[in-house]
This record gives sequence, C-alpha cells and structure tokens, in this order.
Amino acid sequence: MADERDEPSKARAPEELAGQDAFEQRKHLLDRSVIAVPLLEQILRNPRKRRAVIVDVDLDHPGGTTMAKARVVAAIEEIAPGREAVDAVKTAALTQYVVATLSGTEIRRLVRMDREWSSSGRARCIHRIWPDFPLEAHITRSVRTVKCDAARIAYSALGEGITWAVMDSGIDGSHVHFVEHRNLSNVAGERKLPWAHQDFTGGDSPLTDDFGHGTHVAGILAGEVLAFAARRPADAAEPAGVVAGA
Repeated sequence: MADERDEPSKARAPEELAGQDAFEQRKHLLDRSVIAVPLLEQILRNPRKRRAVIVDVDLDHPGGTTMAKARVVAAIEEIAPGREAVDAVKTAALTQYVVATLSGTEIRRLVRMDREWSSSGRARCIHRIWPDFPLEAHITRSVRTVKCDAARIAYSALGEGITWAVMDSGIDGSHVHFVEHRNLSNVAGERKLPWAHQDFTGGDSPLTDDFGHGTHVAGILAGEVLAFAARRPADAAEPAGVVAGA
C-alpha cells in the first residue's frame, strides 16, 4: 500500500480544507505517515514530554544507512544541543536505527528538517519514527504461545523417546546442560545408534558452535526446565531434568 507521503499533491477545494491552511494540513499528513500513530497520539497529548524513540532510517538512501544515520544524528544534535539526546551505544549496535530521547516538539522539528532536505534536492533520511516500546521476556509462556500445550493434551505428545536432528551452526558439546544429561550421545546403553553428528562445512567439529544459535535451538528441543526449577520451594522434589520435545 502506498505511503501517504508518496501520494502526489492534489488541488483541494476550499470546502475540503474546512478552514485549515493547506500547508498545515499537508504537514500534518506527513507527520502521520512518518511518525508512527502510537507516538503521534502521545505527542498530541503532551508535546513537551521527552520520550524514548527509535528513528528508522530509509534503507533506500543513496548514501546507505551509514550516511542516513549520520545525518539523523547530526540533526538531533542540532535540535537538542547541550544534552546527549542520542543513545550512542544502542545506535552504534544497530544497522538502520537511531535511538534517542526527544520531546514531541523536537520530533516534529526533526521531521520538518528531513522534509527540507528533500525539498533542497537531498534524499530524505527518515522512513519512520517509532516509540521505543518497553519489552519483557515471556520465556515461561513459550509452550502456550506456540500451542504445544494443545498438542500435549490432544496427543500426549511430550517428546519422550524422540530423537531430534538440528542442522544449524553446530552444538556446543561442552555446554554444562548437555554434559550433565548426555543427550547428545549417539550411544544408548551398550548399543550404538545408527546416526552420528555431522559437520557439513568441510570440517570435523559438529559439536562446536562459534555462533551460538545451534546450541540455542538444541536447548529449546532438549533443555532443562529451569523456569520451574527456579520457582519451586526449597523442599520440593527435583523437576524432570529434560524436555525432549518443545
């Protein structure tokens, strides 16, 4: 769907403007298209309050995201001199975002500056400005979120007796969980199982993981029930050590 900012300007009848200046109306439409609606609503309620925001730069900027970010940072420093409005650490860690704390008035001035760059022949740098929403972990709810509880109830599918294969960045065989529960072993009792770990990169180290993602995935499939262990009373029985399926 086309963004409002991409719509060509059209002549409007006086009655359409309903007494509002045409330029002001167009400016408001631009604000609505660049400033995310939740943030715009906050600004309209209290334009002077400073809020944590994330400026999403234009991925199609001719100079790339590096130049777009640099121009946005420079503009924020001009708008809010004398204080560290930009979170330099977070901004440096992100490819296409600038993290800052700005008032509603400053945010709208930043949008105007970006529009002025465009009108002067330079490419716009800002795609959208979002509130920096607070996040919280919901790891203890993951089974319910992906509907695994329904599968467990309907099919008694608890993952027991199932062998999983993970093709990823490897698995850290020295991780304390896999060492303790020995659930990377291809030996069952005295019988060797008809499979073995494989390294498809041309090397011979499937039980190393330089990136950590394969270990993360394997932990989801066969991870210890830490969430329940952390909350059980001191005198409660030990929980089951391994969840073989997720």
